[in-house]
Amino acid sequence: MESGSKLRIDLPWEEETFLQGAKILYDYTRKHSWRRYLGPIFVGIALFGLIIALRTGMGGMLFVGSLLSIYWYVLSWRRKRQSLKAQFAQAELAGKRLRIVADEKGLKADGSPIPWEAISLTLSTPRGYLLIIDNGFLFFPREIFPDEQTRRRFGDLLAEHTAGRFRKFS
Repeated sequence: MESGSKLRIDLPWEEETFLQGAKILYDYTRKHSWRRYLGPIFVGIALFGLIIALRTGMGGMLFVGSLLSIYWYVLSWRRKRQSLKAQFAQAELAGKRLRIVADEKGLKADGSPIPWEAISLTLSTPRGYLLIIDNGFLFFPREIFPDEQTRRRFGDLLAEHTAGRFRKFS
């Protein structure tokens, strides 16, 4: 909701909100890391193993490549998700509703200031906005904004004040 030049946003910090933001950060980090090559390498090992298995009848490399591929594309996020759920359960903010005020100076989360300079990266995604702050993050899903104009205004404020650290990511 808006008031003058300030935007007021109620952000319910629930497990699903936390996990959505964590998944976006996980995908972004993976996409911009050397690890992004591991999945295709594992698939390549599986395919090479398939060729060896068909020619020689020995399926060891196919088995190993298949296991690595399954882990990389299916199980790694599930394992990380379980770890994040445990982390969320211990978090001080878990289940609380944060009252965020955004203006030209920065954000205030329940009265605690977060200057624009403290935000190291802002990701604009189809699902919402992810702000990386120190070792944590805040995720603002699209659904929390009362209307499209408020969401766009918040996005414009983020883009303006975190210009060199603002990225679109899908």
